[in-house]
Amino acid sequence: MAVYKDGDKWRVTYRYTNYKGERKQTQKRGFASKRETLGWEREVMLKSESKLDMTFASFFEIYEADKKKRVKENTWESKSHVIRTKILPYFGERKIAEIEPRDVIAWQNEMLALTPSDFDFERNTVTINKSYQRLKGRDVITSPKTTKSNRTIKMPHFLCEEMQEYIGMLYEISGDERMFQVTKSYLHHEMDRGAKAANVKRIRIHDDRVIIGASQRKPSKIEGTEKLPLF
Repeated sequence: MAVYKDGDKWRVTYRYTNYKGERKQTQKRGFASKRETLGWEREVMLKSESKLDMTFASFFEIYEADKKKRVKENTWESKSHVIRTKILPYFGERKIAEIEPRDVIAWQNEMLALTPSDFDFERNTVTINKSYQRLKGRDVITSPKTTKSNRTIKMPHFLCEEMQEYIGMLYEISGDERMFQVTKSYLHHEMDRGAKAANVKRIRIHDDRVIIGASQRKPSKIEGTEKLPLF
């Protein structure tokens, strides 16, 4: 690869091997600085060599190029939507080699702690300032471990619309009440319980094909037992 000054901008030219094994050359323009150009150049090299030192966003590009052509269009759109709106904003700039299990757990716990008051739909932002944990059978909300974890994230317009619609589906939820009260482990437990009670085969969560939003509403008590609309 080679980096050049291009007027008041910078550009890089590079060679690569396409899927046919043919050597090609192309270039990318419009970088604001030489440092930015070199950073992009290094990332391309890491991607081409499939090194774990690449960012998660770069890994997703490789994954997308491979996976998108092998699944149905609607399947990919659903998968891509989740990755772009829920995972990339958190892990996109992190290097693959630096992401640890505790980072994934922290990400999940921050999502489970979100309340309606964390969203500002006039400014299109969501504020992350707490984390959820289940300790000794109790729901516990704590502050993030580090000051850096407290942050305000800009949301795309379509995501703001989806979150407003989702909050509108929740039954009489207050501003400081958790929006996502159903965890994956709870769903597994309830499906096991329901299948046993009905004497039917236990299926996967994804096989339900139900509207997940319905399961996030407040539990209603029937004869002293808490039951969710999903079941």
